[in-house]
Order: sequence, then C-alpha cells, then structure tokens
Amino acid sequence: MLESSRHLPAIPMGSSEAVHRVAGASAHDCPSILDAGPHRPGNGWMASRPVFHETVDWRGRHATTTALEGLLGRLELELEATGRPAVLALSYEAGCLLQASSLSEARAGELLQSLEKLELGRPIADLAIYESWIDSAAAIGNDVAAPSIAPFTVTPWRPALDQPAYAQAVEATRRAIADGDIYQLNLVNELRGRCDGDPASLYLAAREHTPAPYLAMLKRPEFALVSLSPERFLSREGEILKAAPIKGTARRSPDPAEDARIAAALVADPKNRAENVMIADLFRNDLGRLAVTGTVRATAIAELQSFPTVHHLVSEIECELRPGVSLLEILRATFPSGSITGAPKLRAMELIGELEPAPRGFSMGAIGVFRSRTSWEMSVAIRTLEVRGREATFPVGGAITWDSTPEGEWEECLVKRRALDQALEAARLAP
Repeated sequence: MLESSRHLPAIPMGSSEAVHRVAGASAHDCPSILDAGPHRPGNGWMASRPVFHETVDWRGRHATTTALEGLLGRLELELEATGRPAVLALSYEAGCLLQASSLSEARAGELLQSLEKLELGRPIADLAIYESWIDSAAAIGNDVAAPSIAPFTVTPWRPALDQPAYAQAVEATRRAIADGDIYQLNLVNELRGRCDGDPASLYLAAREHTPAPYLAMLKRPEFALVSLSPERFLSREGEILKAAPIKGTARRSPDPAEDARIAAALVADPKNRAENVMIADLFRNDLGRLAVTGTVRATAIAELQSFPTVHHLVSEIECELRPGVSLLEILRATFPSGSITGAPKLRAMELIGELEPAPRGFSMGAIGVFRSRTSWEMSVAIRTLEVRGREATFPVGGAITWDSTPEGEWEECLVKRRALDQALEAARLAP
C-alpha cells in the first residue's frame, strides 16, 4: 500500500475501513472522498481535517464574484507555493458568474436570471486544502473512532416540474431551436425531498451497488454532496488540457442480448449522435480560447461507454495550453460544462434561467481534485445529491434537440434517476 503523498496522481483507496472512517467523519472535519475515474478503479483520493477551508455563499452578484475569484486565486497560489492537495466544488451558478464577468451589463443581466432564484447565503463554491491524502485507516489516527453511520432516507421526491409542465418546457425549447436561437439545450428538472440520516451511508451504498467513475462525497458544515457522476469535465497534466463530454443515454438491461441491442441502437441513433457532436464542437471552441494555435483535436467522437445502469456516448477533446494560462482563465473559458448547458452556450444558459424554476446549485456544477497547479481533474457534477439541513435535491434532465419528444425526455429523466434510487434503497437498509 502506498504512503500518503501530496503529489501522487491517484492512490489506492485503502481498506474498506479507511473509506468507512473518512466517510463517517463529522461535517466539521470536512471529509472528501473522490474516485479517480473509469481507467483507475479502486483508486482515488480521501482527506479530512483541512488546513484551510472556505465556502463562498451567495451575497449578491458583485460581492459574490469578488469572493469567488479570490477563492480561485487562493487555490492557485497555494498549489504553487505548497503543493498541498485540495478539493474544489463549484455550483452551476458560480459558472454563471464567471461567464458574466466578461460580458456587457445588458448581456450579463440576461445570463444571471438563474441567480435571482438563489436564497441569500446559499453556498455556491467550496474549497478545502489538506495537509495530505489518506491511504489507510492507520493514517487517520488512533484518536478517530470508527463511526456509526446512520441510514440515509429521503421522502418521496417532488419534481419542480410535473410531467405536463416538463412537456411544456421541452416544447418551448423546440420552438427556440426552430427560431434559430439555439441548437440544443440541456433541460433540468429538480427533484426535492425531506431527508434524514447521514449522506455517507448513501455514498457507501453507491460504492457497493451503483459505482460510478467519478463517485464522490463531500461533507461540509453547510452542505453535503454525494455525486454519482460518470463524466469528466476537465483534466490537466502539464500543459495538456482534456475534456470528455457525455451526450447520449440509454438504459441497461439485465439480459445480455437485449443489453447489446440497446447499446447498438444508441450508437446508431442519429439524435443521440447529433447531441454528442454538437457538444464536442462546443468544447473544441472553448478549448480553442486557451490553446496554442493548431493543438485542439478530438481523440474520440461519440464512443460507447457502459456503466452499471446506463450506456453513454462519450467524446474526448484535448489541447496544449498557452503559456501562463491561469485556473481562473480556464474556468471562464469552459465552465459550466457545455454538456449541461447546450449550444450556443450563453444563449442556452439564458434560456435555462427562463425555463427552469429552481436553481441548480452544486448539481450540474463541478467537483475537482487538485494535486498541483498543473495536475488536476474535475468531474461534471451530474447525478449529484445536494443536502442542506433536512432538504435533499437531485436534478435530472437531458439534452433537448429538434428531434426530442416530451415523452422520450421524461423517460430519460427516469433512467438517469435509477442509479440514485438503487443506492437510496441500499442506504435505507444499511445497518
């Protein structure tokens, strides 16, 4: 077993006891557990008791933008000076602020409609900097008792949009496409419920029953996140920046023959491929704003990747960064991910503000692990449960194109919720 290190690309998650003890730590210890992606099963990062922790709450546009940019600047300076590992969570609304910072006042006002739905004091960004990663139960320390983790339950979900209202939103999106406003929009429907217990039990149940490449758990004094995300947002190694957007989804079947037919149909489906290609093009444009001329390239387009409950189509785009590009510049050019906005990005974000009745929060934002200034990785926080007090939210949705139907999009929401339902049932029954 490897020793804890600030600079290892990814470390073995250690024994189940180590994972259990970090997951069950108090929210005031700010525990973080993040899996390392589809090509490194069993590896990831765990940490607790940060040497620095700060949450940016919503305090109005200008004050919050200043605090957010200061937080990102602190992260980059810390990585440059000390190399301590860090975990960053950004809400979708943080992305709205970053995008608006480079726009005229009139255009920024249209973009920031989503922020009008935020209550004062709601967290929109969080940074925890740790002394080192944890790779074993022994590394946690003998003074930390093995926790008893309460089962986690949520009352029946209430959607922000019922099926008729969601159908109206889909049709409004299709009209915007017909008018030439957009090519595609990712429409989200927030599920909300009352919760009880420790979200750590949901995370542990998901690890066992519905694992995802970027499974993550963050517990903080103000909120907790359990992310079942399969999607990488960005990764940086040296001067190479990579993105891997997902677009195109189909359910899995327990019957191998039927499952193979479903996967083949997804690959062959022109609607799903069109969704994927449009977002890959958007990422090429976003990365082009940061890249050395001529270095943006697609290494995969609409390739099939299969997960425990769904099949997806995934593209991969990469570039060589221009010298001196900062983390803030990277996020202004790319965040939020085009896979959860639509295209063109800014107009799609404006329509999201009009059509979705609830803020997205950390769900549809990003969760990142930082090992150094030039070595980090962020997931798109899709399929992410956010807990604040006794309230849990879980947005589900999909890409709307001209070929979309309200019935088909509603069914896709149900498919994407399936992994959460399975994990919740296991967490409810946890000893």
